[in-house]
Amino acid sequence: MLNRSTQCVLTALLALSLSSCGGNTRVKSDEPAPVVQSGPQIKAPTGKEQPLKEQLPPKLLPSTLAQQPKKIALLVPMQGRLAEAGAAVSDGFFAAYYQSNSNTLPNVHRYDSSQDAAAAYQQAVNDGAELIIGPVDKDGVNKISQLPSLKVPLLSLNYPDQQPARTLANFYQFGLAVEDEGRQAARQAMLNGHSRALIVSTPQEVSERSAQAFATEFQQLGGTITGKTNFASLDKFSENFSQVMLLNESKARATLLQQQLGTKLEFTPRRRADVSMIFIAVTPEQARQIKPTLVFQYANNIPVYATSSIYSGTVDAIKNEDLNGVLFNTLPWVFDTANPVKQAIAQTSKSAAVYGRLHALGADAFQLSSRLAQLKQAPHTKIEGATGTLQLMPDGRIEREQMWARFNQGLAEPLTTVVDANPEEVSE
Repeated sequence: MLNRSTQCVLTALLALSLSSCGGNTRVKSDEPAPVVQSGPQIKAPTGKEQPLKEQLPPKLLPSTLAQQPKKIALLVPMQGRLAEAGAAVSDGFFAAYYQSNSNTLPNVHRYDSSQDAAAAYQQAVNDGAELIIGPVDKDGVNKISQLPSLKVPLLSLNYPDQQPARTLANFYQFGLAVEDEGRQAARQAMLNGHSRALIVSTPQEVSERSAQAFATEFQQLGGTITGKTNFASLDKFSENFSQVMLLNESKARATLLQQQLGTKLEFTPRRRADVSMIFIAVTPEQARQIKPTLVFQYANNIPVYATSSIYSGTVDAIKNEDLNGVLFNTLPWVFDTANPVKQAIAQTSKSAAVYGRLHALGADAFQLSSRLAQLKQAPHTKIEGATGTLQLMPDGRIEREQMWARFNQGLAEPLTTVVDANPEEVSE
């Protein structure tokens, strides 16, 4: 069972990923308009601080130095159910800010986006912001993406449910998209020689989005989806997985043969041979039930790929022993214990450690704030960030390429080279 603190955190993270589904509170005509609350302006360090060494991205192009914003607005929720998530993003942003070695840090002003993100954006524009970062929640990003134009460049920290019908100038999108992770898993599987995949997902929308992104990318690269099964409960999954792996047919053939021969035979069911890898888009708790089931269903030698959702970052060799061999992509932040920004957050942040992903998001948002002009001018440029290797795509999205890790003896171990323990089987 998850403790209350962790449940609250997971609820907040899910809320960031999903847009609201009806039931929105309406503001009565006689009520005042939502107030945009501004936090204190953050000045550049005085020089008396002792910044630790920072891992810097490639040097800025001289032609983009003059385009760095001198005044930044950070739009985060400061009230309501997402206030803690907003604080985590803010903590990550300012930790990176104060650990920066730059001599020309911008002034930063915070705005509360919990009531009306579009109003917060407009207030920041009126206040002279040269770059606006946020909002964090999907609802806020949806509203801003529907504006007819953006006078000031905006780097959202989430993605709209639907991309604007026409390209919206000055709209940059960055976030912890599960679709990025699913697509990366598909590319890596194909690189490792796997062309036939089975997908395991759950009824949760986040899982379905990850699975769909994997399937689309995998097929575009020439791969074949041999089957898909859903994990809702262990008993039902075991039955469904047995069917999708054609074990029932194998057992039926054995039964028929025994009846024809009139004798009992030593028999081991044979699974289908046209599955070369399995992709699972599940939580750690679900994965700990699924992986042993694969062993029981004679699929223990099929490589299993997953996304960052499989690992919370908590070290627990006993609980995670059942996950041995699973390959998963994840944020470099998870393993980078020497990161000075991460160390600073651990010492000063009031937000829970389980908000680490949002800390990393905030840290990378600061790093991107001075690099957008360079990324636009040199689209093939990549930046090594806390959330992965970052690259600006033609549609304004910042795509993340995460690092890879594997469970070994219950411990998640980072990998420099992703190689399967089991080569692809050749279909008979």
